[in-house]
Amino acid sequence: MLRDRLMYLWRQARPALAAGVAILLVALVTRHFAGGMTAVLLVASMGAAATLLFCLPDSPLSRPWAFVGGHLVSVLAGITSSQLVQDVAIASALAVGGAILLMRLLNCLHPPGGAAALSCVVGGPDVIASGYHFLIAPVGVNVLLMFTLAQLYRAAVSRGGSGTRKG
Repeated sequence: MLRDRLMYLWRQARPALAAGVAILLVALVTRHFAGGMTAVLLVASMGAAATLLFCLPDSPLSRPWAFVGGHLVSVLAGITSSQLVQDVAIASALAVGGAILLMRLLNCLHPPGGAAALSCVVGGPDVIASGYHFLIAPVGVNVLLMFTLAQLYRAAVSRGGSGTRKG
């Protein structure tokens, strides 16, 4: 009985621990490339993505194309909106709406993409000044790192049996 309870607790804690380590690494990479407020905003979208990737790995919203494509096209929409529209409210609406449209058209719906698009508009002058470079560093680097860590975790859980798919 105690052993079953401990196994249950471990199965619940394992994705939380893995997501925490992944976010730590993503935050450190983001700080290296962007620093300041930008790191907080970008990690916010990665935090939501980590919840999906590590806790709901079989969800359509967690599939590789959804995560990678969803983040990248959303950031593309966000950067474009911030570059073309000066009014933050209008640029924010265009960024999130454009991100959702692109994700739906490309079949890569990933809800944290909306936050990533918004961060391109409200992330401050450094984000806006970096323009499309922001798509590569830090966003592309963070997406690649988070994707790799999620795949390694998924493989480790699959090999070890009693994966997160049931709980």
